[in-house]
Amino acid sequence: MPFFNCADPPVLTGIDRFVGCNRPGLSYAFWAKVEDIDLDATVYDAATNTITSWVMQGGGTFKALYPDPKTAQYNAEYSNETGVYTQLVNLIFIGKGAAQSAAIRAAVANCALVLVVYSNDCQSRVFGIEYDPVAESLIIQSLPLEVSAHRDLSAVSGGADKSRDEVDMAGESFYEPPFTDVAIDEIPSES
Repeated sequence: MPFFNCADPPVLTGIDRFVGCNRPGLSYAFWAKVEDIDLDATVYDAATNTITSWVMQGGGTFKALYPDPKTAQYNAEYSNETGVYTQLVNLIFIGKGAAQSAAIRAAVANCALVLVVYSNDCQSRVFGIEYDPVAESLIIQSLPLEVSAHRDLSAVSGGADKSRDEVDMAGESFYEPPFTDVAIDEIPSES
């Protein structure tokens, strides 16, 4: 397992108390095919587990997503039993339309995606790729990120729920999902 180094284990450090904003939900997201990203040229800081610059190839771009900022969320859970981070990102898109349905169908048809999410507290994470410290490079994560479920839901008259599409994206990585400090307006994207 690449996560452990029994011959030379890392030095333990403390964890400071979190004093920043801690607002729930995801306000923005961007997805792209892994093949549209130049993983060798994308800039990664191993000391902070942070992608600092994206480099695309072949005219590829990220596509902007606007999930419901109150309900969209992610979970990346490590377990000794599995030895990996199991990831689940839940994006909820309020309302319906042919363009939204077509975008979801296209995502379902792809098997290796990269998803960048920006939370309401201005933190951002990246799913779909991870840093391999042995090869010292970004790679596709151990189980590529893909759409694992799509729920096309209508609303009930007088009910609290609204018509919506719920998209679950799942994958696995040996390492914790990276952060990114690339600002939303600097992501190589098209709306």
